[in-house]
Amino acid sequence: MISKQVRGPELHDVCRHLELKVEQRILLLTELAKLTKKALRGEGRFLTGIKRRTEPEGTPFEPLKESTLSIRKKRDIERGPEFILRETDKHILDQIKVLEVTADLARVGVSGSKNRIIAAAHHAGFVTSPKSMIPNKVVPARRIFGFSKELLAEFNKTIQNFLRFRG
Repeated sequence: MISKQVRGPELHDVCRHLELKVEQRILLLTELAKLTKKALRGEGRFLTGIKRRTEPEGTPFEPLKESTLSIRKKRDIERGPEFILRETDKHILDQIKVLEVTADLARVGVSGSKNRIIAAAHHAGFVTSPKSMIPNKVVPARRIFGFSKELLAEFNKTIQNFLRFRG
């Protein structure tokens, strides 16, 4: 399964060092998970992500090929720029969710098993089936998951605010 865990020795150590209670760690990790979801989607003030058509590090997604655009046109599929990724019943963008939050981790990923498979394929890149409409086509990797510098700065600000205002 592809997901981004907001977890690591640094954050865990911060929680332990500050002796945050379980409830406080869950609150903090929930806020960080929500930030991660927004960043991956490219919403709000985040300048990277799916809606921005960029990987978390800022590299633009490779544009859709003419063959893909013509198939979409034939199928009468009109989409905005964020719909560069293949869809299932809903767009992958809408499937990015906070999947789990515990006292030690927050997991943000794509919900639905079929959607997870498609997200993982797009994240890594793939070759279409020999029986597909466009056989053996190389679909480039369009990295969906990762931490941008911008997101890490937001994490830091959120942690500082949390510590300042926790009572």
